[in-house]
Amino acid sequence: MTSLDDKETQTISLADGRTLAYAEYGNLTGTPIICMHGTPSCRLEYRLWESSAKKLNARLIAPDRPGMGLSTNSPGRTLLDWPRDVQTLTQQLKLDRYHVLGGSGGGPFALACAKELPKSQLLSVNVWAGAGPPEIGLKGMTLLGRSALFVYKWMPSLMGWFDAHFVAPAAKDPDPKVTEAFLLKTAKYQSKEEQALFEDQFYMDVVRDTFRETYRQDLDGSNEEMRILGENWGFRLEDVEVKRSTFFYGTDDTNTPIRMGRYMQSRLKGATLKEFPGKTHFTIDDDRAAQKCQYTQSRRGGLDRAALAERRKRLAATGSGATQAESADILSPLQQSSRAHRHQEHPPPRLPGDDVEPDITNDYGLSGESSNAGSPSSPRIDIGDDIEGDPLIASYYKNFHKFHPLVLPHKHLTRIHRTPSIKLNLRPLVAILRLIGHIYSSREWSTSLRDHVESCFAAASPADPIMVQCRTLYSIALFWNNYKDESKGEMDAAVRLGLDLQMFRQDFAEKHGSQDAVLTECWRRTWWTLYMVDAFYAGTLGTMNFATVDVVATVDLPCEEWEYEQGQIPEPPKTLQDFDCRDLAPESTSFSSFAYLIGAVRCAALAISTAPKVATSECSQQILQAADAVINGWLLLLPKGDRKQVLSKTGELDELMFQAHLLIHVATVGLHRPLSDLKFNAIEWISTCARAPPRETPTTELINVHTVRVLKSTEAQIRLLALPTEKQFHHSPFTTCMVSEGTLALLSGCKFLFKGKELAIARDQIRMTIGCLKVLGELWPRTAKNVQEIQIIARHALGLVAGPRPQAAAMTTTTTTTTTKPDDSVLGNSQVPSLSSSSDQGGGQTTNEGSDVVDPLSSDFDIFASLGSMEDVCGWYNNSNDFGQDLSWWTDNNPL
Repeated sequence: MTSLDDKETQTISLADGRTLAYAEYGNLTGTPIICMHGTPSCRLEYRLWESSAKKLNARLIAPDRPGMGLSTNSPGRTLLDWPRDVQTLTQQLKLDRYHVLGGSGGGPFALACAKELPKSQLLSVNVWAGAGPPEIGLKGMTLLGRSALFVYKWMPSLMGWFDAHFVAPAAKDPDPKVTEAFLLKTAKYQSKEEQALFEDQFYMDVVRDTFRETYRQDLDGSNEEMRILGENWGFRLEDVEVKRSTFFYGTDDTNTPIRMGRYMQSRLKGATLKEFPGKTHFTIDDDRAAQKCQYTQSRRGGLDRAALAERRKRLAATGSGATQAESADILSPLQQSSRAHRHQEHPPPRLPGDDVEPDITNDYGLSGESSNAGSPSSPRIDIGDDIEGDPLIASYYKNFHKFHPLVLPHKHLTRIHRTPSIKLNLRPLVAILRLIGHIYSSREWSTSLRDHVESCFAAASPADPIMVQCRTLYSIALFWNNYKDESKGEMDAAVRLGLDLQMFRQDFAEKHGSQDAVLTECWRRTWWTLYMVDAFYAGTLGTMNFATVDVVATVDLPCEEWEYEQGQIPEPPKTLQDFDCRDLAPESTSFSSFAYLIGAVRCAALAISTAPKVATSECSQQILQAADAVINGWLLLLPKGDRKQVLSKTGELDELMFQAHLLIHVATVGLHRPLSDLKFNAIEWISTCARAPPRETPTTELINVHTVRVLKSTEAQIRLLALPTEKQFHHSPFTTCMVSEGTLALLSGCKFLFKGKELAIARDQIRMTIGCLKVLGELWPRTAKNVQEIQIIARHALGLVAGPRPQAAAMTTTTTTTTTKPDDSVLGNSQVPSLSSSSDQGGGQTTNEGSDVVDPLSSDFDIFASLGSMEDVCGWYNNSNDFGQDLSWWTDNNPL
């Protein structure tokens, strides 16, 4: 490996204690350009640009992103976390003005900087061959590229196995020739022009050193990057404001196809797209491309040819120090060339537009393509003020209101809207009710309604109490439509506002109720719904980030649903103290279903908080004595007889009691399963609903007690799901993970415990739970995603996994697969069962634990061909099924 000089090993310390490493190339007194490396890659990538940077008087500053090179990893980070690191770097380097450049996987990080960095400092953002947001889809990519992204997103354990057995040994081998041999093998899947680049030793040296430095620490950093690139970015390109933005793409790029550039350029205001005909991901540098470059102006506005010419004259007249670098389009990919590193002289590139007519005839819109985020062609829906007769609002009340009944009942919302004396800004609330109503009536997301929601939010007073309701509901809609980051932002804002307004105090509802009993009740429900949804997120995401859990609430408890609907609000309302002392109250004392759901949330939170974070044999008694006492107390104090039954004699389901029982039972499963015989399958951690398994499964004297507790709770969940209702599994989307955790426990029983008749019964129960989730997944893409995860886990647990063929000739080769029984490994075994063959066929592939790693230099072993076809990569996955809405980025117009 080429030795690193001082300018390539510079570091700074960040506020959270992490280290951020960076390299500098070019003229160190020139125009500063912050350069985002690709994925996986590191700062050394920009060695290739040094010659051009010096000619253009540019100072390239290339930081390592977390976990790569010398930068400390930051697990769980998001795309929008990166700009904070960059801003700290610019501050410590005392940069007042700078440009940002990002290539390939660094493109999204450059655009995140454009979204977040100070507009007064950021002069331009430039993206060459950058990856697009997930909703674009993968059309135009090679099968290998699509397969890799699929596996990274849906089967990270398989990708981890692959990286550990092939990538890491090649990167960390003391002999750099081993690394070079690995790179040449991977190059076989690139174009002939791209393969030819490796004939230049300088190019090989840079790529080799970059590859080895990328994995200096481990594989975690690059795996985090792949996760981030497959998730929602957390912002819309339409909301990015930057002085100048340019996209550079080769028309024959199959890594990041040009459709990605066209999509992003059409949505970023004022953006310019430069197309290089016939060029690929790595050959976009050819000088001849400059003569043919297609120059496309953003349809959202921007500088035309005349304006660009005038701008250059103005910059020249003022003697701007940035003129040379800007006229070179911030190191246009023409200058990052494989020729630049050959130390040949190059004339400074011309700005396309001087002698090239802009291509304004091509319409690069993607209106014909579907998108999980809603396409620009989403139908425009008339937005008026008719609350009573609006079909979308009617759809909200018919389909969703009973799941989280915080909003005024329909007739009372209409009444208060018509009451001049009650000053309540209902426009943002009506907007979000319409959006949710549209989801149920059309079974799709609406971009136009979302835009209207956000415009109403922007116009509303930030301290208006109604915004707590609005943001809570909007957060739910966003989250279950896979806008996780935006959802968190809305929920955090709702919680902050609720706490700032002290909605948890008893006097808040009275003060803001305008002497209207129903409106007063509505404010009580607003706090308690905020509290419960906050808890549901903590449970769904497997965290205890439950901001409202320790708030001492004095607000009264909600009344019964029929009382709320009819406006017959009882006086005085029940209090939380009344509920906590219900064991001492007369037998006839009863509380509302809403109150019992609040009690269930509080009990589950308390039980989980009393249990040790890591399951050990010593904590068995503690869970039985402390945590179970809390949960059992809730169950034993339910009213006797017909009161508070989940299903009435007339067949009407009490949705709030349904949620309460599900929650109690899923908490029981979570507490007892780590100490039971129901072991965790290694593949379970692909589930977004699965809890973190114990590092080791303790053996306790009371293991049978814990096992029975889990099984009884899963049986209780099954009974709830089997209740005869008017609509098939019509419930809150938050029931997704409640049902999923019980299903995972059942699957463990099928693999490790059940036999004969018990196994057959459990198998039928699993069919029913997956069926229930599929129904819910027809409305909510995140649930649909969870269904796919459960199916993958089920196929593994039930022994339906198909293993790959070690001697497959190519990714598209069609051969016969065999079904192998997975081993009985639990988490802690690094092997991925059935994804490798135990037989040694030709390639010397060995996968038994403790065996030698495959030799990546073996002449008869092809690391990529060994993955076989896509059906083999996915193993148990049935590609003939509909992937669901969440996988639209993968399947839309992308047949395998």
